[in-house]
Amino acid sequence: MKKLLAILLVIMLALPCISVTAWAEGENEVYHGSDYAGAMTGHWDSMLVDGVEIGAGTQIQTYIVSSNFRIEEQANTLCVRGWAVCDSEVRSFGYQINNDAPVFKDEFSVETEQAIYDAGTSIGAEYGGRFVVDIDVSELKGKNSIAVLLDTEDGIYTVSLMVGFDLEFDFIQKGTESEPTPTPETMETAEPVIVRFNTVEEVDDFFLFSNYNSNVTSIDFDEEKKCAVIETSAGLDPNVKLPFGQIADDDTYDMESIDTSVYKALLLVGRFDYDTILNSDQDVIGSFYFTTDADNTLTESKNLIYTYERTDGLQFVVLDFSENRFWKGSVDDCRFDYFAKTDNDCTYDFYLLGFFSDANEANAFAESYKEIGDAIFPTPEPTPTPTETPEVTAAPEDTTTKEPDAVIPTETADGKETSDKPAKKAGCGGFVAAIPALALAVSAAVILRKKKR
Repeated sequence: MKKLLAILLVIMLALPCISVTAWAEGENEVYHGSDYAGAMTGHWDSMLVDGVEIGAGTQIQTYIVSSNFRIEEQANTLCVRGWAVCDSEVRSFGYQINNDAPVFKDEFSVETEQAIYDAGTSIGAEYGGRFVVDIDVSELKGKNSIAVLLDTEDGIYTVSLMVGFDLEFDFIQKGTESEPTPTPETMETAEPVIVRFNTVEEVDDFFLFSNYNSNVTSIDFDEEKKCAVIETSAGLDPNVKLPFGQIADDDTYDMESIDTSVYKALLLVGRFDYDTILNSDQDVIGSFYFTTDADNTLTESKNLIYTYERTDGLQFVVLDFSENRFWKGSVDDCRFDYFAKTDNDCTYDFYLLGFFSDANEANAFAESYKEIGDAIFPTPEPTPTPTETPEVTAAPEDTTTKEPDAVIPTETADGKETSDKPAKKAGCGGFVAAIPALALAVSAAVILRKKKR
């Protein structure tokens, strides 16, 4: 018995000296590199899935943005290559899967050329180097979040890349079962918020806030086409600001903030002469940078890139934000790069934009608009003129019948004449909200126009 007590006493005395390798939350808390207070930057060079490179080498950063930060492959190992520099001493590179313990290994740090250190010195970041991080994903199932990390004297951070986002992505193990997704509660579909540039007032009022546009020589209203016409000079990234945040903040307009939790898709309707944009046979592409009140910086992580159809007819572009991790809060001012570049002076005819609950709603509306154009919007009933109270008199009341309102033919956006409608008064109907676009004819009401002062 005495011998047993002695053994227990030795074990108890030795326990405080034993190093426990378990991860303690708080001691190894991971922070976003984009929130780092000092100097940090880096580059994601490439990614290999079981030894096979994806993303076209140095274009992996563009690849991951266009893939909504998702990589779906069947894999045992992912290898992430790149470099990072920091003004705090970097002890090691590593990775984290979901919220598990970070994994750091000395072999993740590899030989670094002087050019990397020179790039760091230029911003006051003398530590860091190249990394080759091998990540074991053989046991992962379904969808998992992965981040590449730096262990610094100031804490553990995700690698912040010079393109404006952190080295984080979702990995989906192809062919595996993930946890069942809870069935969302049935929610009433939100009415779309649609801006139709069909009057000079609507064009002037909306683009009043649109300054600092690039390669834009003028924004005018075309009475015949019934749309905004953006005159553009040749060059890279011609773009125009879509000032959703400023309009929502201006109390002279009847427009509230666009809630990203409600609206997940945006429809853009425009037209241009396809063959005049590029001198080569390359596809004409465009992009859309968004900002929100949660993060109002313009970065590639908040850029959606798309390709136009090879047509001179109306272009219908549906942007789906549902998988973008930065689509949070309320929509702020956005940048619409309607072309990635144009080799010649040109014009972009801007007919309509609209926020919808999801991409299906946006596509359904687009199909209806292709068929019937502006007839999808109901004609607003004319506001009756108030009748003055007649004075008491012995004379009989005036029973003269007023002439009916003049009627004018209307056209669809494709130039097809539709049935006659009462002449529309300036300033009405440009900004509308419609009930679900699955119906062919959309019931709508004016929700955004400049208030009378």
